[in-house]
Amino acid sequence: MLVADGNATYRKIIEDMLGEMGCQVTVVPDGTTALETLIRAEEEKNGFNLLIMELTLPGLDGYDLARAVHRSKQLQGLSRIVLTSMTRGRQARRMRELGCRGYLTKPVRKAVLQEVIAEVLVGGHDESSDPTMVTKHSVAEKKFRNVHILVADDYEMNRRLVETYLKNDGFSVHLVDDGHKAVKAFRRGRFDLILMDMQMPGLDGVAAVKKIREIEILEKEVIGGRTTPILATTADTSPKARERCLAAGMDAFITKPLQQAKLRSRIEALLSGAPSETGKRPDLEVKGLPTGKSNAAAKAPIDLERALHTAMGDTDFLKELLGMFTDATARQLVEIKSSTAVGQTDTAEKYAHKTKGAAANLDIEGIRMTAVDLEEAARQHDVSEIEQQTTALEHQLKALNEFVQANCPA
Repeated sequence: MLVADGNATYRKIIEDMLGEMGCQVTVVPDGTTALETLIRAEEEKNGFNLLIMELTLPGLDGYDLARAVHRSKQLQGLSRIVLTSMTRGRQARRMRELGCRGYLTKPVRKAVLQEVIAEVLVGGHDESSDPTMVTKHSVAEKKFRNVHILVADDYEMNRRLVETYLKNDGFSVHLVDDGHKAVKAFRRGRFDLILMDMQMPGLDGVAAVKKIREIEILEKEVIGGRTTPILATTADTSPKARERCLAAGMDAFITKPLQQAKLRSRIEALLSGAPSETGKRPDLEVKGLPTGKSNAAAKAPIDLERALHTAMGDTDFLKELLGMFTDATARQLVEIKSSTAVGQTDTAEKYAHKTKGAAANLDIEGIRMTAVDLEEAARQHDVSEIEQQTTALEHQLKALNEFVQANCPA
């Protein structure tokens, strides 16, 4: 195998990964050397069977290297994988048209690299046999296409985000928006894993899991069976919240903001039969986030770069998520004001918690911090502070809408 990458550190990383797989590896620092090495090896009847290349190569760049290999009669039997840190528009399609069979973005896990290499080599270099580019997502789709996951979350934007993450990884997904529906869905069908939000109206996540575990106990007594792994999701990062989840019978706990890679890792661990988190120290992914009472006025309402990363680089998907978030927040603010006017604070606490988690998912930091303060004011039954924070949220929501319209035009 030949690896062409201008970054010495990453050349070494990939060389070590391939070496651990038992591959014979040659590494080169630029496209010109790569092409010369490939042609010389063919002339010596000792050709390579795979080229792994970066696009941003010194000298002859990745596109020109791919084009040269594509046009060379000597190198028609060479399989090619793009491994790059640069991702743009129709890049993968363009490289596929030049004969590349695999496409991966850095950083890449060894297991993913190995799976993509195996599929590319099995499929060979015949460009007409399969027009589909082999990626980590296509590999995951084959791996998880028969894995069925039940997702319970009452917040529309969160459901949409999680659904997209899971389907992108190849899972089959069934969505419900409250605990009662989760229990009903569990009775009707069988799922390989359940993703359960803790705080939902009617029957919350903790109560729903207790009912599901009761159903499983009865079924085991009658027909036998297995225990379904359940992963709790919440914006509450406290050790107490985690303990409630595990005490109710959940197997693991993940806090918002949700990250696709971390979510996938937790799910894979649970599906592989990894032990429950009971007894472990809390894993608080958002531990470093500010907790409120901070002036974010000078900052942009949203970190668009990070939010776009959350939306997997898809601007249209990001705008869809933002639309769901702003619509939901506007409705909730109306309900908070109505309930607070008659002295009720539980509505403010509930919706502040929801807003806190959703804003964290999209890196809307100013709104997230205000929601933290609003939630605390509601817990203290401080009506005056609730009204103040609600007004602040209204102003921030307006600023967010204006910022998005200016920076994410339709």
